[in-house]
Amino acid sequence: MNDELIQVRTNIFYVKDKDEKMQKVNELIFLVDKPSYSINNEVEVIRDRTIEQKRICVTENQLELLIIQLLHIKDATEKDLK
Repeated sequence: MNDELIQVRTNIFYVKDKDEKMQKVNELIFLVDKPSYSINNEVEVIRDRTIEQKRICVTENQLELLIIQLLHIKDATEKDLK
């Protein structure tokens, strides 16, 4: 089974750009439900679920581009896939 997106969260912080201006940055946090497997003392495979986080930082412009790309993917058909 594939990983499943559970939730998207964000942290916001500000960094100085090359012109010493403060630029807003979003840290996007994707919480992902992922299967995990273990073996018990009876040598039975036990399937469990764990939550992992994937983090990326994006500027406002990058976030806007990401949203546009996601909307394009949402509206895509099989013929649009490369």
